[in-house]
Amino acid sequence: MSDVSARLEGDEWQDWATQLLQRHYPPGEYQAVPDGQSGDAGIEGFSLDGCVYQMYGPRSELNFKARHEGLRRKITEDTNKFVKNRAKLQSLLGGLKVKRWILLVPYFDSRSIVEHATKKTKEILGLSLDYVDATDFRVMVLNEDAFAVERSALLNGGRTSVRIEGVVIDADTIDAWSVEEANSELVRVLDEKISRLPTLTTPELRIRLRRDYVSHLLHGQNILEGLRSYPDIWSTVRRLRSERERYLFSMCMTSQAAPGAILKEAVETFIASIRECAPALALETVNAVPHEVIADWLMRCPLDFPEPYTNA
Repeated sequence: MSDVSARLEGDEWQDWATQLLQRHYPPGEYQAVPDGQSGDAGIEGFSLDGCVYQMYGPRSELNFKARHEGLRRKITEDTNKFVKNRAKLQSLLGGLKVKRWILLVPYFDSRSIVEHATKKTKEILGLSLDYVDATDFRVMVLNEDAFAVERSALLNGGRTSVRIEGVVIDADTIDAWSVEEANSELVRVLDEKISRLPTLTTPELRIRLRRDYVSHLLHGQNILEGLRSYPDIWSTVRRLRSERERYLFSMCMTSQAAPGAILKEAVETFIASIRECAPALALETVNAVPHEVIADWLMRCPLDFPEPYTNA
């Protein structure tokens, strides 16, 4: 599920991981430990089955080496806190015996991280701590794939809001994209179709609308790429996209409605479909997808306005 470039980091990852754990355990079986208390103890929550959890969301721009080193360092530092702060942990846990110390991360891709966790397991077992189960204790690293059922339930149930922050599309980006040789035919087709819209009576208005469509296309593509980190939602949006394409082509070829009305209805219907089928998506993310789709169809597909309008 998780992409190499983690979609959540820092406090956002901790909040999401806490939701996963609260969904995983029955009510009253998982206890989150507020940040103000957890910093010195090396845990951010524990369950009554003997698991203690620490969350770590590394920065998304880190390369493999930096991410690997960060994970090793996090395991070392926080298991050391788990050992050092015996009195605080005994107070938090009561008589609970810890069977698993778990670092919950969005993604990890190194076998040596597991080997390091095994090394820390042996070190902690050698200390004979009162709150550690001497017969069944391990230090482990898990990513959110271990909670795939809980993840799906949260996303599909709308209990969390998936928000993809797209890259800002400025005028220079739009102009650079438009003049690239690979995009010249797309721009030509778009210009030809825009010319049929009766409301655009001047070249300046037609250029402005073309720039808007290019902006929608690039912004929406960034959003769709970000949604790849949520495969269930991404596949749903792709399915709806294909369905709307078939519908829109037929509508444009047969409808007597004005072009603007056709596009308006297409966007509103698509937004409603996404919100129904992917309720976890934040509204601003939902809104970006249909506009990308319309721009893409105008440039690449036989979406057209057959009314015999022409502009001088």
